[in-house]
Amino acid sequence: MPSPTELPTPSGTDGHSEGLTELAILSVARGAVVTSIAGACITASYALLRGRGTRVARMYAIDASVNCAIAGATFFSVKNYWVEPILAKSKASETSQQPVTDASELPSWRGLRTRGLPDVALSGAVTGGLFGWRRYSLARGTLPGALAGAAFCSLVQLSANEVGVQRLRYISRERLRASLPSSEPAPPPPTPNKPFLMRFMGWLGVKQMTKEEYLKKLRAERDLVWEEILLLEEEERRREQEEGGELPPTEDSGRMV
Repeated sequence: MPSPTELPTPSGTDGHSEGLTELAILSVARGAVVTSIAGACITASYALLRGRGTRVARMYAIDASVNCAIAGATFFSVKNYWVEPILAKSKASETSQQPVTDASELPSWRGLRTRGLPDVALSGAVTGGLFGWRRYSLARGTLPGALAGAAFCSLVQLSANEVGVQRLRYISRERLRASLPSSEPAPPPPTPNKPFLMRFMGWLGVKQMTKEEYLKKLRAERDLVWEEILLLEEEERRREQEEGGELPPTEDSGRMV
């Protein structure tokens, strides 16, 4: 059984002898595509804001996408196949010399903010130095390109880490707030606002009836209608009797006929 320092490392971090693995190739391709799309969008937006027109913006976007794809592929290739293996071996040797600590110890906020920063800074420096050398010369372009690449890549990595830290802080606050019992009484439900027409009628002195008052009014109207129905039925019955000769015609019925 191999010792902890002899265990195989993940793909892409075990040196140049392993070659291009599938996982590393996908990582490089994904990084190149994302960098190409981001560069094209930023360049096209800048050209449109400067009023260069859609045709010029399209040409700028194509050129920027090609250049950013080359830069992204170079950066992620250097990071996956050169920088990460060296830093991983250095970290493994330091860990083997240090005493064993609790593996369940949580990382600090500072560790989260600086996570991946050495890899990205060194990869950006190498990539910027290569492009500066190809663009100008070994003496004039290497050092400025390396400094610019390291600064830009470090800034992007720090920004991404800060977004992750703020997300974790927000989730932590929400969980803590949900776990604490509520010490304050719940506020009473807000009273619903009356429509404008009801408020206007109230200003005129018209009072809104309650359900009991409305029911009482309906019952009174029902009784009145029922009495009218009874009177009409009685009048109809008397008319039928008069027509049949059972009763002498009354003055009211004669007038109605």
